[in-house]
Order: sequence, then structure tokens, then C-alpha cells
Amino acid sequence: MEWWLLWGTLLIIGSGGLIACFYRILCFPFRTRSGRLVLVTRNNQGTIEWIIRSFFFWRRMSGKPEDLVCLDAGSLDDTGPILLRLKRRYPGMKVCFYPDEVPEKALKLHTDCARQDTDVWDLRDDARSQSS
Repeated sequence: MEWWLLWGTLLIIGSGGLIACFYRILCFPFRTRSGRLVLVTRNNQGTIEWIIRSFFFWRRMSGKPEDLVCLDAGSLDDTGPILLRLKRRYPGMKVCFYPDEVPEKALKLHTDCARQDTDVWDLRDDARSQSS
């Protein structure tokens, strides 16, 4: 057997393994077991667009349904206009605005409505840690 054939085969197998590892690492943040993701946000203009675009990208790549609900808890920055712009781009996204705080009743409505497979990401702590 020729050595170049052996090395070529090992190279191809090794590259496939590396690609599989990178795929697992890169898609890990958006590997949700659920069908719906609820984001509770306040003053997250620096991160919210990346999170939403990545969510929809990985859901489309995996062929899963796109169901995202954003609950804005009275943002004072550009989070609201960013959410409205992204809502026009992604039809599977729902946006609700609340003036001060997201009421527990509203959060329960979006997490319980006939679905037990809902993930809730509370991004409000991110804004508090940035301001202090």
C-alpha cells in the first residue's frame, strides 16, 4: 500500500472529526430541547440581535420550527427598535413590550400555553451587571 494513500485517508478522517467537533462547539448555545424560546430582556441592545439571529440560523440549519417570544421589560436603550426590526425579518418571532417589568401573568402565559417544552432565558441580569 502506498504511504500517500494511507496519509490521505487519515487526513480526510481527521478533518471530518475536526469539523464535527467545531459544529458541536458552535451550535451548543442554541441546542434547546424545546420547541419555543422565551427571551426576557431589558437594555440588551449590544447582545439581543446576535442572540436572535443565531437562534434562527441554527433552527433553520437543523430543520426545527422557529418559535421565539421576546418580552421586553421596559428597555431604555435601542432594544425595542432592534426587536421590531428583527420581527419584520423573522415571522416566527413574537414581541411584547411592558413598561416597567414583565408581569408573572404574562410570563406564565407565554411559557404554559399548551406547551411543556419551553425554555426561558432571562437576560435582565446582563443589563444589571453592565450598569454596576
